[in-house]
Amino acid sequence: MKVQSIGCQYQVPSYQQKHQPVTSTKNTEIQKAYGKYPQSLLYFTSNISQNSFTTITFTPTDNPDDAKKVLKTLGVKYIDKNMPTDVLNWVCEGMVNTYNATGGKAVMFENILYKKEADNVMATYFPAQNGKGTTLNINKTGINNLDKTINSFIESNIKQGLLVQKNGKYEFYGLFRPTDEKFIKQINEFKSGKKKFSLKEKMELYENLYSAGSTAKSFMEAPQFYLEMIMSNAPIKQALDKNSLSPDMTKIKNMSKKEQSTELNNLVLNCKKLGIPLVLPYRKGDVFRHIYHELGHLQHNITAGDKLYEELRNIPKKQSDITMKFLTDEKQQQTAYFVSVYAPSAPTEFVAETFANMISQKMNHSNTPVPPDVVVLYREFKGSEIFLAK
Repeated sequence: MKVQSIGCQYQVPSYQQKHQPVTSTKNTEIQKAYGKYPQSLLYFTSNISQNSFTTITFTPTDNPDDAKKVLKTLGVKYIDKNMPTDVLNWVCEGMVNTYNATGGKAVMFENILYKKEADNVMATYFPAQNGKGTTLNINKTGINNLDKTINSFIESNIKQGLLVQKNGKYEFYGLFRPTDEKFIKQINEFKSGKKKFSLKEKMELYENLYSAGSTAKSFMEAPQFYLEMIMSNAPIKQALDKNSLSPDMTKIKNMSKKEQSTELNNLVLNCKKLGIPLVLPYRKGDVFRHIYHELGHLQHNITAGDKLYEELRNIPKKQSDITMKFLTDEKQQQTAYFVSVYAPSAPTEFVAETFANMISQKMNHSNTPVPPDVVVLYREFKGSEIFLAK
């Protein structure tokens, strides 16, 4: 694939299919389980005193009672007895990370379920309703089909021309390359079938592959951010300035997305012309992104309130004016695409994905900072500011 082709070829349909907005809570198995929950008493307040915050340490073990004990400490009241230990450990570690990253300020789920949902979701947040507490459901179907999903992500990368096979081994090709050799090693080990992957290792590969597709897509859909990223590199800017090839960054923000894409393509070609080894690495995926994301929904529901939160969801044929603006506004969509390929689907998903990215930053799991424009839009939609600088 030639660098010149970048700008029009990347589509990531499989990633979109695996991350569709949840628009209904009408799931028979989950609805039946609702009658089993204890009543919610602390929906809008943290279950742990903010004056006595101490970091919680959790080390996964083969004993599910260890994770359950920690989750009870976090305020969880009901845990599905059918949840496998490795899944329980994954959930617990993600919630502990969020608790620690927010200084104990994040409100935790009161109920954790392990029920079947559609294949295109991994986890779902259910608001408090009918006197029952806030709930996280881990999709049993999604967990069981994780190998299949990983393979579909790999195939998608191959079809996009991002991933190629050389001498029987997979490697990334072109402008986008991961800087982490462990990622490439994991792909080859997974495809060879010679290594047995733990759930956590599978989640790591799943998230890195998701992030790969998301980054390639965001390069096409968020040209302004990538122009700014490339031009913030002093040696690149100096080389371009010296040859009078730098784009006029003072005009970029006021350009249309199409004009910005043209500038970005020209920038890539000019870098190639000057022999500048331009590589835009994938963002590092986070094993616990789904847990952070669903906790982001919970915090957002609290800060925005039920009415606004509902208006910010993308419910087919019932979109509010604020959601329709988000879905059709070119600049807001660009901002969302820089966060992830899923963030543009609804204001609630943008906020949850941004929250997840900020937790990853706090935990030093992410190699991509959250840009100011993202924070501005996050605040506009009343995203939780429990750990944002004032």
